[in-house]
Amino acid sequence: MRTFKRITTVSILFIHLVIVPALAAAQPAPGQLADMILEMNADRLSGIEAVEITVEAQDNIIPASTTRYVKQSENGRVWLRPENEDPEIDSGLLSGVFDDQLPILISGAESIENDQFNNFSVYRVFIDDADLLNTLVSDDIEFEDTSAEMSVRSATVWLDREELIARKLRFVQGDDSGKEFIVDILMEDYQMHSGLPVAHTVTFQFSGMETEFTDEEIAEARRGLEAFRQQLEQMPEAQRKMIEEQMKPQIERMESILDTGEIGDMVFLVQEVRVNP
Repeated sequence: MRTFKRITTVSILFIHLVIVPALAAAQPAPGQLADMILEMNADRLSGIEAVEITVEAQDNIIPASTTRYVKQSENGRVWLRPENEDPEIDSGLLSGVFDDQLPILISGAESIENDQFNNFSVYRVFIDDADLLNTLVSDDIEFEDTSAEMSVRSATVWLDREELIARKLRFVQGDDSGKEFIVDILMEDYQMHSGLPVAHTVTFQFSGMETEFTDEEIAEARRGLEAFRQQLEQMPEAQRKMIEEQMKPQIERMESILDTGEIGDMVFLVQEVRVNP
């Protein structure tokens, strides 16, 4: 009996002294992982000065647009930023992918765990530093009917363990009234361009957004859609058919939102990537 007890005690000590530290070491610390990303980004951008990326929304809901990204360097950090930084004009759909916000986000992680996502080995990185998150995400949502303001409460990044690229990001926004709005961003179909990995399919998934539409807003949107249809009826037939064909995806998406109260997925496809144009 004493022998068994001694073996058990030794086993427990072995687990605590050897196995547990080894498991803990499997995940890098937030600062270490952020530095790893910065180092890999610098290597990937070593021969790149500028990139032009053309993106369009699936089903032509949003017209294709081209954003030019230029390389920036500061204090050992290397990143790409949109040449035109005016958000009212075009900040670039993928601007958050190539800039240095991802390592900054990772550096503030609360936890890092090994995980699997879509058959990829990933780090699941959870961040709940509200100050950091809302500094990075400056376009908070304001409600017209209250003084409450939506703020980012948490973020989760599914980061590929080998390539150190984002496979998925999740941002959870909320306010003091209990409303919650979740945005999932899936980064898929990565392709290499002069050593730079670019996700050619980016999907935005929204949940909780249906709570943001009041009955008055829905009614106003329906009136606007009906007014648009009346304007079409007054146009010459050839012009009307041309506009109806061009606007069909947008009209169908609007009708779906009004009927279900849900935005649905938005899929963006990279059509062209030009390196050092």
